[in-house]
Amino acid sequence: MLLGSGTGCGGGGGDGDGDDDDDSAVANDDDSAPSQCAGDFEVDGEDTGDDLARLTECGVIGGSLSIDGISLAFAETNLDALSGLSSIGGALTIESNDGLRGLDGLSNLTSVGGELKLLSNPDLLSLDGLSALTSVGGKLRVVASSALTNVGGLSSLVQVGGGLEFVENLALTNLDGLSSIMSVGDGLWLDSNPALVDVDGLSGVLRLAGDLNITGNAALANLDGLSGVAEVGGFLNINSNASLTNLDGLSGVTEVGGFLAIYGNTVLAQVDGLSSLTEVGSNLDVIENPVLSNVDGLSSLISVGQELFFYGNYALLNVDGLSSVSSVGGGILMDRHTALLNLDGLSGITSLPGGLNINSNAALTNIDGLSNLVSMGGGLAISDNGALSQLDGLSNISTPVDSLTVWGNAGLLNIDGLSSIPSVGIQGLAINENGALTNLDGLSGITSVVGGLLIDRNQSLTNVAGLSGLTSMDGNLAIVQNEALASLAGLESLTSVGQSLLISSNSSLTSLDGLASLMSVGGVLSIYANDSLCQSSVDALIAACTACSTVLNITGNDDAC
Repeated sequence: MLLGSGTGCGGGGGDGDGDDDDDSAVANDDDSAPSQCAGDFEVDGEDTGDDLARLTECGVIGGSLSIDGISLAFAETNLDALSGLSSIGGALTIESNDGLRGLDGLSNLTSVGGELKLLSNPDLLSLDGLSALTSVGGKLRVVASSALTNVGGLSSLVQVGGGLEFVENLALTNLDGLSSIMSVGDGLWLDSNPALVDVDGLSGVLRLAGDLNITGNAALANLDGLSGVAEVGGFLNINSNASLTNLDGLSGVTEVGGFLAIYGNTVLAQVDGLSSLTEVGSNLDVIENPVLSNVDGLSSLISVGQELFFYGNYALLNVDGLSSVSSVGGGILMDRHTALLNLDGLSGITSLPGGLNINSNAALTNIDGLSNLVSMGGGLAISDNGALSQLDGLSNISTPVDSLTVWGNAGLLNIDGLSSIPSVGIQGLAINENGALTNLDGLSGITSVVGGLLIDRNQSLTNVAGLSGLTSMDGNLAIVQNEALASLAGLESLTSVGQSLLISSNSSLTSLDGLASLMSVGGVLSIYANDSLCQSSVDALIAACTACSTVLNITGNDDAC
């Protein structure tokens, strides 16, 4: 089926609208010049022969050409009817053509003004028919051509105005046919090409204005063909390349405009190839690279525009390679690194607008590398770091935090390193499941908690005297299952709880004297299952509280005293 927007060619008959004029065609008076056909054209499976016949005289198509699902008989001719075509002003799309093995009919095509899209042609063996092509004005896409082993037919291609995209080409082993390309106007996407072993054919590319995405290429062992690239204007994503052992081919890259993600590369042991990189415009994500032992290759990196996100790199011993980083525009996450011993490589960071999360690093013994951190936005969470005994590296943080969580750090002896934090915001304060923690003295600088306060399942906690500066709390106050806690001394300055009050299952608790100044509870009040706490003390507290009218549960305390 030929589209109605372009049915005429110079020197041809009518324009398809029933009159004798030729309002869609561009006439050609020069017999030596190629015939020009205006508008867009489509060749499909309905009347493939007629569609191709109408294009046999076209040397130049002013608009776009789509070849989509043509009949098998014509696919086997390799588009020979288009042999006179030298230029397409718009896009060329060749899509879903079973039986199409070659593109020989396009052997005189030198330029495509828009995108060149080769999509889902499962029998396409060769691009040799494009051997005269020198320029593509838009993106070059080769997608789901499962029989294509190489792109040698593109060896004359010098310029691509858009990006390069090679996706799900199951037999593609190399990109050597792209070796003449020096200019790429956008990015490069290499995604799910399982037989691709190298990218040497891209050695002429010096700059990528857009993204560089290399994902799911199981046989790709190196990126040496990208050694000429100095700048990536968009993001740089190196993701799930099972044979990739190094990033040495990126040694020329000094700047990444978007995020940098190194994710799920199972044999990548180092990132030394990034040694020239000084700036990442968005996130730096290093995630689930199981044999990555260091990030020394990032030693020149100075600035990360947003988040610094390290997760699940189980062999990572240190982050010393980040020692030059002085600016992080967001927060830091260090999560699930079983071998990580310290954070000394973060010593250059003084401010974190987006918060700090240090979670599930089983071998981490200290966080002294954060000792120069003085200001924070967002939340602070130190969770499930079994060998961590102290938080002294946080001692210079002197700004409010949105939330503060210290949870599940089995070897934590004290939290004195939190002593300069003045207040906690709407997301609240939680100290829970720190089995060796005996006191909360490190919270002595906190005067207000906008959210709730949870003190839960700290088996060795004997007192809460470190809360003596706390005067107001807008959220809930819950003190639950702290087996060694004998009194609430330290809460004497607290006069009101904005929401609910829960004191439960603290088996050694004998006194509520620390709450003697409490006059108001905004929600429900529950004091129950504290085996050693006299019920009379509970009753006295409620009687003295002038705005504690909603009592939910005060059972299970000691009725015998």
